[in-house]
Amino acid sequence: MKLTPEGMTDFRMQKANKVISIILITAFFLIAAFAGFMEVRARGTKVIDGRSAFENEAVVFKNSVLYSVFGVSGNEQVIAGKDGWLFYAKTVDDYTGAGTLTDEEIEMIAAKLDKVRQYCAENGAEFCFVIVPNKNTVYPEYMPGYFRKTAEDTNYDKLLQKLSSIGADAPDLRQLFGNDADLYYKTDTHWNAKGASVLSDYLTEKYSPGNSFRYGMTEPECKEGLPGDLYKLLLPGTDHGSYVKYGFSDQVYSFAGASGFRYLEQPVSSMDMNIETENTEGKQGRLLVYRDSFGSELISLLSSQFGYVRYLRGNMPYDMNCVAADLPDAVVFVIAQRNIPTLLTGEFAGIGGK
Repeated sequence: MKLTPEGMTDFRMQKANKVISIILITAFFLIAAFAGFMEVRARGTKVIDGRSAFENEAVVFKNSVLYSVFGVSGNEQVIAGKDGWLFYAKTVDDYTGAGTLTDEEIEMIAAKLDKVRQYCAENGAEFCFVIVPNKNTVYPEYMPGYFRKTAEDTNYDKLLQKLSSIGADAPDLRQLFGNDADLYYKTDTHWNAKGASVLSDYLTEKYSPGNSFRYGMTEPECKEGLPGDLYKLLLPGTDHGSYVKYGFSDQVYSFAGASGFRYLEQPVSSMDMNIETENTEGKQGRLLVYRDSFGSELISLLSSQFGYVRYLRGNMPYDMNCVAADLPDAVVFVIAQRNIPTLLTGEFAGIGGK
């Protein structure tokens, strides 16, 4: 079939566009390869975050293109949300409801925790079980729209309801948070000091007699934050300039009132397995806190408001012998929402002969 002059023009334009596209794509990859070569040459065999420079740059290049062009994550552990928010992929099943435990499994967990509550009471201590909500439980509006919820009640809802029915102290932090939109880091898995201060005030109200101080009545200091753990997974080894270039930002909060305590033994970091503090300003109340990584933000906040606090970090089995040894006024468990299923198989050493 013979093409008309108009058709011939369209054909030539399409052909030219294809050639231009091929040239541009080729040039893009040549430039990227050259940039990567120069970066590796500059860094040599330097290792960054456990990767060689070449591997690191390849990961950064791939993920930066996926995020800046398509708004998605190139790391299977990170979900790219809206407005620069990043979420931990292991919380998606909680968010959608795909990982919801059965009623029988929730009953089993509640029965274990009720035994812990009774054991604490036998040793003169109150029992408080705290579930820290996943970031996307508190801020679902920043999750990508392609994640659809398949169940109304999550493990968080079901376990809190069950613990309430047996008389356990289990605060619903979602309600205590209110509508504050700045309680978790945008580029990190965890809450910030503002989020942790809500729980600290709750515990002070209940277990620090005569203490009228509340962080919620003060204004925290705010400064620009550094890249969080999720950002470091997404774009490992990049500098602060890249962090800003890709539109990320975070805020770090601190409270002037979080002071007046000392460590019985100086910890290496807030992730030490055993940290003990005592207050030098006459604050009352003794706490024993079993915690995961979310407990790190609590250390200075609680230690400033209680006479003595021991923080025990680690996975099960929890060593409950510390209850009888420390004689605390209250035993507090702090666990992330995503870790609720671990309570099914976990044990509490020192209770019932275990």
